[in-house]
Amino acid sequence: MSASALNPYLVSLRRRLRLRSTWLLFQRTLWISLVMVIGILFIGRFFPIQGLRLWAISPPIIWLCAVLLYSLLRPRSFSTIAQEVDLELGLKERLSTALELDTHVTQSAKSRSSELQILQQNDALVSIKKINPQNAFPLYWLPRPLLTAAGLFVITLLLIYIPNPMDALLVERIAVEQSASEQAQLINERKDEIEQNNELNPEEKAELVRQLEELIQQLTVNPGDREKALADLSKMEENLRRQLDPNTDLRQATLDAVAAQLQSFIQQDNLNQLSTPQLLEQLTSELNKMDDSEKQHLAEKLAQLAAQAAQSGDLTLAQALASLSQATLSDNSNATMQAASETIAALEQSQSELFSQSALQQTLNQLQSSSQAIAQAGNPSNQIASQESATGNGQIQSSGQGNQSGQGQGGQGQSGGGTKADTLPPATGSGQARNPENVDTGFSIAELGEQIFIPWERRPSEGPEVNITGQDTGQGQTITKETQNPSTGMPANALIPYQDVYTQYLDAAQHAIDRIQIPSDYHDLVRDYFSNLEP
Repeated sequence: MSASALNPYLVSLRRRLRLRSTWLLFQRTLWISLVMVIGILFIGRFFPIQGLRLWAISPPIIWLCAVLLYSLLRPRSFSTIAQEVDLELGLKERLSTALELDTHVTQSAKSRSSELQILQQNDALVSIKKINPQNAFPLYWLPRPLLTAAGLFVITLLLIYIPNPMDALLVERIAVEQSASEQAQLINERKDEIEQNNELNPEEKAELVRQLEELIQQLTVNPGDREKALADLSKMEENLRRQLDPNTDLRQATLDAVAAQLQSFIQQDNLNQLSTPQLLEQLTSELNKMDDSEKQHLAEKLAQLAAQAAQSGDLTLAQALASLSQATLSDNSNATMQAASETIAALEQSQSELFSQSALQQTLNQLQSSSQAIAQAGNPSNQIASQESATGNGQIQSSGQGNQSGQGQGGQGQSGGGTKADTLPPATGSGQARNPENVDTGFSIAELGEQIFIPWERRPSEGPEVNITGQDTGQGQTITKETQNPSTGMPANALIPYQDVYTQYLDAAQHAIDRIQIPSDYHDLVRDYFSNLEP
């Protein structure tokens, strides 16, 4: 008999021994995978990790694949299996001897010892047939490794089910990421509106679109970092604020006043459908029909508008209106037409600049809204506070409007200090508004109901008045400063009382604050400015 008769039995024993070695290796190394899981879960309690549980189950999966591959691919020859079976079952090397004799005995030796070899192989075959692999090599448990693994598994469950402080941060990041994506879409819609607007300067429009595209890209790829998103928005807001003209509302009020004055001098219907340059063209064509008193009145109004334009910072329009005011009183029709053309060009330029400022302001408002949305994303306390703040602001504004439409304003005016209210000025006392006292303007003051707005009452000062008269010693110096492009002066004295000018600009500032066109950081500065300018 040949030793090859043992091979089928050795194959069965090899499968059983491979299974048992895999089972034992599994029990001995299980704690390693659990330690790695605990390490990942422990790190996840100090650093926010997206998909923490998926990362936690990856070590056991990798460990199990490694154990199976090692057990299946590990080479195990028949000789090794025979030696292991002989040693474990006490067969006194029957199987291994039979395999070795069949392999190393030479041809000459076989002729002399063939009978002994056959007897040995028959004995080995009988012994291997008696072996039951399941009974001979059972799958037993290892208590110590399993108890260690059980303890580590309990710790793993505790780390999984005990609330993780990083979970709230992860939820917040997801909310911030979603909010950033939504705001990026809104900003993209605003960008499309700017691209379709043909009235903006091409260079300014291209630069603004480029900046918005860069911001949209930053918000789109933002992984939920609130600080990064707010920093990107803040940088863009700062760039837009640098381009905004602080006198935009005053310039708009000037254009509205010009349109209103021109309509008052034109006796036609449907004037609201005409633009301000068209109104000026219509008025210029009707100058020949006016008498001297009407021209004088028109010149005075144009001079007032020129002063208002100069106060708003639009010197080009102020010079054009002043020139038109002077040309109106002259009999030179060519000069009048030339001044009218210059004024029309200045009006069109002002309207174009105001339109660009409006586009910038709308974009800035969108960015501010996006910043507020991202700042509140994933934080319920911020959202509740914002709702309460919005409700409070609405109540303050409603109260302020009621005061303006009532019988008068209460409270005392204070210079400096500022206030947190959203209406200007603060109405904190009781009393009746009155005209500024001790102001010799030479003009009659209209009734209270006809005045635009009186901020607060001026109480008379207490104590005697003290007048200090100076002495001219002749040692002083006269300083003269020359300026470039000075605005054309008016031919007569001031035509508007100071208190009327003051209330007009105060009303424009109040209107700008109510429409939230002035940044909140500058509200107190505006209030202090008009407090110091009070007549």
